[in-house]
Amino acid sequence: IPIIYNSKLTVDDADIVATGIKKPTFIIMGITFPLDHPDKAITLFDDNLSSQIYSYFIVNDRIGEIASINPTDRKDHKARLDLTVKRFEEILNIKVTTIRHRFAAPGSLYFLKRAKINNRYFVGEAAGFQDCLAGFGMTYAFKSGYYAARSITDSDDYDRLWQADMLKPMQASVANRLLFERLSNAGYEKLIDMLNSQNPVIVKLLGGSDLQHILKKLYNHSLSYLLRPVVLWRKLLPIYSFLLKLFGRVYFG
Repeated sequence: IPIIYNSKLTVDDADIVATGIKKPTFIIMGITFPLDHPDKAITLFDDNLSSQIYSYFIVNDRIGEIASINPTDRKDHKARLDLTVKRFEEILNIKVTTIRHRFAAPGSLYFLKRAKINNRYFVGEAAGFQDCLAGFGMTYAFKSGYYAARSITDSDDYDRLWQADMLKPMQASVANRLLFERLSNAGYEKLIDMLNSQNPVIVKLLGGSDLQHILKKLYNHSLSYLLRPVVLWRKLLPIYSFLLKLFGRVYFG
């Protein structure tokens, strides 16, 4: 493949489009900084810091990174990032004294149903190929690039190729996203308690106690079945109470 430096290519002249997101739904804002700390990664669920998604802290090879993710329609992204930095300083008992780099990036949690448009192949974030629950997308980027190449070299149907492999888990992630957005901070607490539970029934439903195995299961099956009791508990509680009272009246006369 020839690589031509210091040149521009219009979309109309391209066969494969991998330009990134056109209509973001989230903005990721963060900082990097020097930090003498063992390698570590933390995900923080708190609507006061990151609405409907999460904030994170990562340190690797003595470079720390803190980011806050929020919907594009919010006007307080920087203020929320500042609060997130303070919160992680409290959690980790550290102090961010030198900011090496500030960054902001768009994120989208919706994907194209057809990714071949006007005889051009849209791959990765250009097609919105990401997990809609957490925004992970590197695997989908590599896969869709591979399927676009196969479609060109083998004269195969690009949409059929990527849909056969990627559509089902992405559809599950849409259901997971819709349900997750209905949780509040109290709901996050219940979710974490459930993932941490040693109850044999819950452990069985989750498929064990290994977090990697649990995440694999959640990303390949709709999370709604696991979260439905948490989400609906408040709405169904009056019905449960009524049925219990009715049962008591009938049983005890």
